Amino acid sequence: MYIIFQRSYFLKVKIVLESKYRRCIAIDKTELKVKGSIVYVWSAVDVDSRELLALEASYCRSCLNTIKFIKKVLKLCLNKPKIKLIEVHGIYWL
Repeated sequence: MYIIFQRSYFLKVKIVLESKYRRCIAIDKTELKVKGSIVYVWSAVDVDSRELLALEASYCRSCLNTIKFIKKVLKLCLNKPKIKLIEVHGIYWL
């Protein structure tokens, strides 16, 4: 049932490729278990328009992966928007 909810949520999100002005971006990291190993999936969504800006999967979770992903997201922005990192224990602002 959880997977169906996630799928219906992603059907509502538009994928974007052009850069434009953005007020706020939400970044979320999810851990999935695939064939016994943990895979980290990163996603970035524009809060106002609900556009999916970037989606990336990796086998490790380090600060280098985070910086690389945020740089990838900022290439789709004309300005420097507020970034919300959504974690289990709360929301962190950058």
